[in-house]
Amino acid sequence: MKSLVQNETRREIHERIGRLRHDRAPLWGRMSAPQMVAHCADCLRMGLGELPTKSKRLPLRTRRLRWLGCASLALRLPRREPPPSITSGDYSRRERG
Repeated sequence: MKSLVQNETRREIHERIGRLRHDRAPLWGRMSAPQMVAHCADCLRMGLGELPTKSKRLPLRTRRLRWLGCASLALRLPRREPPPSITSGDYSRRERG
């Protein structure tokens, strides 16, 4: 299983992020590449407790479980993208640009 602790995995992620282009149209959803990167970064920051959020009654309530959930999703690359869904207002990046 891939881990962010592994140099090869970190290099692969850096390369994939480096190939993103801000001027490409989204293949699905409404976010541009920079908005999606910011969205994913905010998700990880929330999981680490660096970005405050409103408390919700969810199974992944603790910081460690949220981080593990986000990290496990991020490491399943490449994968087929799910259809667009409604994003919580806490970390919607559409308005910020």
